[in-house]
This record gives sequence, C-alpha cells and structure tokens, in this order.
Amino acid sequence: MVAMALALAGCMLPMLAGCSNVLGLPESGAVQIMQPAEQSTRRIFTNPAGPTKDARPETIVKGFFDAMPAGVQSDGFETARRFLTGSASKWWNADAKTLVYSNVPQIVRKASSVGSTTNDKITVSVRLQVQGELDSHGVYTALSEGPETYDFILSKEQGQWRIGTLPSGVMVSADDFEQVYRQVSLYRLGTSRKELIPDVRWLCWRDWRSRAVKELLAGGAEWLRDAVYDTNTEQVALRPNGVTVHDSTIEIRLSSAMHRMTDAERAVLVRQLRLSLGDGNTETDIEVRSDGQEYSQADDGLSLSASTTTEPMYTLSAGNIVSLESSNAVRVAQTKIDDAEGFVFSSKGGAVLGHDGCVKRIGTDGTLQGTMFSGHAMRAICKGRGGEIWAVDGSTGKVLVDDGGKERAFTIPGLDDGQHVRAIGVSPEGDRLAFSVDSDGHAQSGMGIIGIRRGSNGEAESLASSFLWISGQFGVTMMTFYNDVTFVYATQYGQNGRAQIARRQLVPGPEASQGLPDGGAVAMATGEVNMYRRLTVLDHLGVARTVDGSLEGSWSIADSQVTALSAQ
Repeated sequence: MVAMALALAGCMLPMLAGCSNVLGLPESGAVQIMQPAEQSTRRIFTNPAGPTKDARPETIVKGFFDAMPAGVQSDGFETARRFLTGSASKWWNADAKTLVYSNVPQIVRKASSVGSTTNDKITVSVRLQVQGELDSHGVYTALSEGPETYDFILSKEQGQWRIGTLPSGVMVSADDFEQVYRQVSLYRLGTSRKELIPDVRWLCWRDWRSRAVKELLAGGAEWLRDAVYDTNTEQVALRPNGVTVHDSTIEIRLSSAMHRMTDAERAVLVRQLRLSLGDGNTETDIEVRSDGQEYSQADDGLSLSASTTTEPMYTLSAGNIVSLESSNAVRVAQTKIDDAEGFVFSSKGGAVLGHDGCVKRIGTDGTLQGTMFSGHAMRAICKGRGGEIWAVDGSTGKVLVDDGGKERAFTIPGLDDGQHVRAIGVSPEGDRLAFSVDSDGHAQSGMGIIGIRRGSNGEAESLASSFLWISGQFGVTMMTFYNDVTFVYATQYGQNGRAQIARRQLVPGPEASQGLPDGGAVAMATGEVNMYRRLTVLDHLGVARTVDGSLEGSWSIADSQVTALSAQ
C-alpha cells in the first residue's frame, strides 16, 4: 500500500542527482520539464508491397524484411504474413522480440539449395550486423555488435515460394527503428516515494498508448524493479480496447479493482498515467474511468512531477571554483587545488580526486576538509542526489557513496573477476546508476545501468539485483545525463592512437553518434551555462566548450585555463 506519507500535497519534487569526471553542480536553479528531444518527429509511414507472382526465394525473404517495419508501425504485420506459409503465419509471434541491425542484410541461398528446381525446401541465409534486442515489454538491451546468421526455410504453397520456418520476432534496421517504435517514459515511483523515475520503453507506433498503460500497470523493468515502488497494489488491469483518443483527450478504461485502492494510491496511479502518456507533461488531458466511476482528477494537488532542476556548471580554474551559470564567469570560491583527476562541486560542497586516487572533501568555501573513503584509492568520482559523492574503488571495483560522512559500499551484481567498473554516472533524480565496464579480454566490456534502492529518508540502501547492458562500447571514461532520459558518453581521449568515440542514447535505447569539438574531450558534464542547459566538454588544452541549442549544435568556448569540470 502506498504510505499515507504520500500526502497529496506533500510529495517532494525529484531532486537532481548528478555525476562527473571533472565537473560539479549545486542544488538550485530553474525547474524545467525535460522532454525527450527526439520524440518522434521522424515518423514515416511505410506501405510495402506483398509478394509478386513467381518470385524467387531470395526475393521473398527480402520482401519479408521490407514488410516487417510496416507491421510494427501500422498494418499489424498483415503484409509481412503474406510472405509466410499458412501454418507459419499462425505460429509466428511477431511481438516476441525485435532484433535491431545495422547496414544492409546479406541474403544468400545456401549452397545445398542453389540450382534446385524441385518443390523441395530451400534455405535462405540472412547475415545481419546485430546491435541490440527489444523484448516483448519494449525494454532495449545492447548486444555485442557483430555478424549473426539466421536461416529462413522456404517451400512452395500453391506453386509459390513462401517462408515456412523462421526466427521468432521481427528484425528491423537501426534506421527504421526510431521510425516504427515510439520512445515512451513510464514514470515509476521511487522506493523513497518522493520522486518519479523514467522507465524507458520502445513501443509499436500502431498501439503505443494501450501498450504503455499495460506495461505501466505490470511493473518496472527487471533492471529497475528493486528501485521502484509498485503502486498497482490491487492488480488494476486495462479493459479490452481500453484506450481511445477523442480530440485531445486520452480516455482510459480500467478494471473495477481500482475502487479498492486508497485515495493516495489512486492519485499516484492517475499521475503516472498522465505523465507517461503525455511525455512528462502534468497538463496532459486524460479521462480515467473504472466501471462508470471517474477518477480523472484524482491527482489534483499532487506535487509529483517529471521535472528536473538545471544545476549551474562549475569549473576548477587556476585555483578557483568558477560558476558559468550567468553570462559572465563568476568565482564562487578560492581553493588550493591546482590539479585534479576528478572534481565535484555543488552548493553543499564537493570533492576532488587526486592523481594518486585520494579523494578529499571540499567545503562550500572551497577549503579542503579531510580525506574521504578511508583514504583508499578511487578510480572515479561523481555527484549523486543532494550532497552525495559516489566513487569507484580502484582495487575492489566496488561502488561507494558518501552522504554527509556516512559511507556505504555496493557491489554491482553479475560482474565477474575479469570485469572492472571504470566510470560512473548518477541520473538527475538519483535512482539510476550508469557505469562503464572494462574487461581482461575474456569477458564482456561495455556500459550498463542499474537501479538504486533508497529508503524513506532518501538514503541509498542498495543496488538492484540485476543490471542492463546499454552499450557494447569499451573504453568509456566520461558520461553525463543530459536530461532524465538522454545519456551522453565518450571513450578516453588519445588512448593508444585510437580515434575518440562519443555517443548518445535515450537510455536504454539504440545509440547515435555524438559530435565533439575538434580538440576532443577529456571530461564532459551537463549544467546551466549562460542560463541554458548545456552539454559541456573540456579538452586537453584546458578549454571548456558548450554545444548550442540541440546536441547537434555548434560548439562555443565557455571558459579557458580550466583544470576540471564538475559534472551533473
């Protein structure tokens, strides 16, 4: 049961939790509703043709691949099933999963089938460069990118080649993915019951609202489940055809179990529905009914929202802590720090990571106030919720958090002895931890994300029991949450002559390339610069630059002679 501590007017707004390699942010600033910037303006309907008469087996398979995106987006796989035999059409479960691939599929008839002129079965192999997989609940998992081969067995039906045996689920190119799937943030109540957490899903355009309501009622994704509070205590379900849209109002019909909920529980559930179907907008017009009883205004007065605060950007420059919040850089504190491997700062103070791995606390006035984490060498530090400082132990690989001098240590589940956490980042609301993993070459490298379970007092108590792979990119040393769902990261600058790679994603989701300034980046962070939310990067020459407008904008110099950035 949702505790009455969720008093309708008393729920606290989410607090920003940030992270850094070398950037730091205070706890004040303008409140903005951050909506996914890429919320599909790219939607393009496809209208593929069905199979042509006397088409060759390879042509049938290619036509099937061309028809699958339309099945996700609009026609419910009506066209795609025309490429299958009658029996295959009945058992093929298109919604089981989605494989996402790059480049063009290589479609080749197997050698044993070449030259066959009989009605025997023919096998056509399709070679794909697989990037990721979407499960039946719309949760995206990154896969180790590489070629995979899938067999399609064809036979003749009424004299025409049709696919009789094929893998379950659908296969969609990365270019088509964001055309046919819609990113939806399902807003979950954190275990502290004071903030909402976006549970990112990718749902079919053709019926995304109905799927979103069903998934919201079903509970959080596995990697996040331990960090969220299940508000559907009475097992409320969506009625058949229970979501419709009339004019601008989304009408939702739920089961009678909603009557058994308390007023506080109904308030939270209605707010979750409103935000999840409205891309985080509390003004979304919804009509919620349960067996004739209307609950559309049940969340009136509830302060839970999807908004995040934009924190000022700080730099460590020539022994000074400098704020870039306004149009002119302002020194807020003088410090004796002249070098740093990592830096965190906010209105509550911060910390600095030395090249020897030692972490020292910084007071609000910039003074050094003692050694943290018992003097153990840390590999990276970042900012968490409030005054939290998160760190990675350089010897054990454990993740530690210091909250006002109270320390806890967590182990990320599922990593073996050959895998080591290299860098970390905490989401704006403070309930998700992103991390990069390096390996000894025999285990998987890449990036993961895991939920943070908090107590009613807001303190981090544990990590979730499992994590999700969000990228197969190795060597990531810097990362930042640009907003509640957009995540940006990059590999180490100048490592063994390799080109630096930067990417972004609606996390978890497919990756896209992120541009960097010509000088590359040794650190990155997000914060308020010149009164706007900006992605900021620091190059090896000490120049801090921000990207203007969108993440695809041009870069402008924000500060120079910078030693470190304090990140969100």
